[in-house]
Amino acid sequence: MRLILPSDMPTAADLAAKKRLRFDLAKRGTGSGQILVSTSADTELEDVTLELPTLRARDGKPLKGSVAWHRVGYIPRGGMLFYHEKSPAFSAGWMADPLLPPAPFRVRKGATQSLWVDVKADADAESGDYAGYARVLVSGVEKAKVVLFARVRKFSLPETFGLDTAMGLMDGFLRETYP
Repeated sequence: MRLILPSDMPTAADLAAKKRLRFDLAKRGTGSGQILVSTSADTELEDVTLELPTLRARDGKPLKGSVAWHRVGYIPRGGMLFYHEKSPAFSAGWMADPLLPPAPFRVRKGATQSLWVDVKADADAESGDYAGYARVLVSGVEKAKVVLFARVRKFSLPETFGLDTAMGLMDGFLRETYP
């Protein structure tokens, strides 16, 4: 995964890569990935949506679980009080933040829209390999398809995790904020 901004264009490696997302899941687990929809400098796409498949095993059995998508939203970046060395350059101007509900969207000229895909395996999912095609549609017409491949392992995550709350802070944040 990497941060994709609306102004980012596919690299040569992106264009050469196979159009597929792989998910490795435990039962009761979720995996996430992103599909990118980019336009050229003279093309704008309207009424774009993503159609997700029912993931199926080779014998046709469906995955007991779910496949869902959200459009990544962006918020303008202001100045930060403390800059972290791993943060993108301030010149980027935007930060990926909200996951918006699935709905038709527009991709402006010379822009990239990131779509967040989640695959979830239920506790009673059968272990094995599942696949299907996600289809990028523009006004109902297929423009691209991406293979979704999910491997469900033989073990399950616990129903209740051992930590009630997990949180993290950037290195040195507390020291700088509260000397």
